[in-house]
Amino acid sequence: MAKRRKKSGKRKLIGALIFFLILLLALAAVLFIYPMLLPKINPFDYAGVVFTGQTGEGTAEVVLNTDLVGADASKITYTLSKNSGLIQGETVTLTAESRSYNLTETSKDYTVSGLDEYLRDAADLTDAAIMAMHEKSDAIIQMNLGDPSDSFGVKNEIVASEPVRVWLLTSEDENILYDVTRVSFKSHNGQIKKVFLIEYYKNVLINPSDPDSFQFETCMYAGDVVSLGDDAVNDGVVTGYATLKAAKEALIDSAGAGMDFTWKKLTND
Repeated sequence: MAKRRKKSGKRKLIGALIFFLILLLALAAVLFIYPMLLPKINPFDYAGVVFTGQTGEGTAEVVLNTDLVGADASKITYTLSKNSGLIQGETVTLTAESRSYNLTETSKDYTVSGLDEYLRDAADLTDAAIMAMHEKSDAIIQMNLGDPSDSFGVKNEIVASEPVRVWLLTSEDENILYDVTRVSFKSHNGQIKKVFLIEYYKNVLINPSDPDSFQFETCMYAGDVVSLGDDAVNDGVVTGYATLKAAKEALIDSAGAGMDFTWKKLTND
């Protein structure tokens, strides 16, 4: 009787072991064999990462490539290691998971690029960006001069206008860009009066992927009141500086103390 019980116990143990082995084989099939039977794709052929915004505040977004045939990108789960507060040049990792495809890769690193940056050196301004700035400056100059038909508008004729300098002040978290234009006015008696009109732009941004871009936060003109002649009735006044030296002393040497200064010469003088 005892022997029969022992044989019965052995049979149950062997049966349990066989059942457990079958479960292991089934699990192995699900975990290892089944994925091998799925369509094999590289998930990063069907998605990419787009970076936007300003460095330090940049954002990242996963963009699916729905035009590429061969797989349904919606059946792949993409996750970014970081998608906000991005800095130009740092690395983010995109991971992929799917129950519908056998993925040849599961992660890919992307270098953050294409974000707007504060302009740090006047030499980084391209000719196209300077031209865009001058076009804006011309509009500001007209605002400075006012309407000639108005009692407060400058009636003196402009005989010449020439951009001469670009000055840039920068600190850790801001910049000020000055566009210096030399304008020659004719007084009521025919004399020529040269005045340096200054248009400034705060927090200028450039984009390495579009070096000709010119973006800014605010703009305005700066200077002291300069008379365009000796006749208070027939000659007007403008906001600017009588000399380039006076402009630099006021805007750069004094107001720009503690900030880094770079400049770009636009004329030979």
